[in-house]
Amino acid sequence: MAVIFYLSGSGNSLYAARQLAEKLEDCRLETIGGYLRKPYDVKDEVIGVVSPVYCFALPPMMAQFLEKLKAKPNYCFGVVTMGGNQGRALKQMSDALAAKKITLNYAQTVLMPDNFFGIPQEKRVEQLKAAEPVIAKIAEEVAEAKAQEIQMVYEAIKNAN
Repeated sequence: MAVIFYLSGSGNSLYAARQLAEKLEDCRLETIGGYLRKPYDVKDEVIGVVSPVYCFALPPMMAQFLEKLKAKPNYCFGVVTMGGNQGRALKQMSDALAAKKITLNYAQTVLMPDNFFGIPQEKRVEQLKAAEPVIAKIAEEVAEAKAQEIQMVYEAIKNAN
């Protein structure tokens, strides 16, 4: 069994989490808020965390969730959705999980529409369409239990710029 915990303000992370859950076997979605209201020992073998990036970092509520998470998964993956730059979000996620003795086996970013109001609707639609194959590739790699270190993500982003 697998679970994806997500936090979504604009809907981007929910979109990514739904796409990932559809492509993974026996996977359910759970909100961060629901877990924080009623924490429990997570028994799933695979845990995913999907979060937006706020000001180059994880939102405070996501950091709070990671601090309270009770789990011992065999495999853990993290995905952040962003309008342009993930900053330290994945590093924060990795460090918070490591403090709980959970290894972040796979980490990846997905470029999504920024929540800045000045972006034309056509551009937002283009970005959502462009995100679909990226999310599909992430799901494929997670299904294969591929390991991807955060350093590799940083290097890929750096090389793309």
